[in-house]
Amino acid sequence: MEPTAYDFLEEMIMERINQILHGDLKGTKIFYKEQEAIMKSLDQETKDKFEEFASNMLCISAEECVAVYKDAFLDGLRLGHKAFR
Repeated sequence: MEPTAYDFLEEMIMERINQILHGDLKGTKIFYKEQEAIMKSLDQETKDKFEEFASNMLCISAEECVAVYKDAFLDGLRLGHKAFR
C-alpha cells in the first residue's frame, strides 16, 4: 500500500519530535564550557552582579515564553475545534 499524505505528515511530525527530544547537544556543551571559563575569570563582585543580571533576564524571558506558548496552545485548540466540528 502506498503511503498517504496523512502517513507522510505523521512521519514528519514524529521525526521533528524526535529531533527536539534527542537533539545534538555538542554545541550546548561547548557553550557551557566557554561560559564556565568566562565566569572563572571574573572577580567575585562582578560575578555576583552578572549572575543577578542573568537571572533577571532569564526570568523575563521565561515569562515571555510562557505567554507565547499559552497563545500558541489556545490557537491550536481553536483550529482543532474548527477542523473537527
